[in-house]
Amino acid sequence: MAYDITVDQVNKQFGLIEGTIGKYSFYADIQKEDVKEGISLLTMQKGHGKITKLCIYEDEIDNSGDPFLPTMSIKRHIYINFENDWKVYNFTFQNMVSDLIQYLDRRSRMTIIR
Repeated sequence: MAYDITVDQVNKQFGLIEGTIGKYSFYADIQKEDVKEGISLLTMQKGHGKITKLCIYEDEIDNSGDPFLPTMSIKRHIYINFENDWKVYNFTFQNMVSDLIQYLDRRSRMTIIR
């Protein structure tokens, strides 16, 4: 795997996962079983898969203004967005997306045995 992937938050009840991949942030919605709206591991298109939402983004935070009345603005740059189909797909992120989808699929199939 070429990218450093870190998971920051997991909500198992709803299948939501948040984390980072390289210098970017991501969130994903992962189903318990493969669904027809998910991302296919073979084609990377809508097909049978567990991931029904995936977003890779970067937040740009600007702290400026009067020191007594500071202002903060946040701009979210979305590079990849899948929600039952690809909404935004930046082809320069293709290898990153592939690595992340493979990682999330493997992670979702793991069972911890005590």
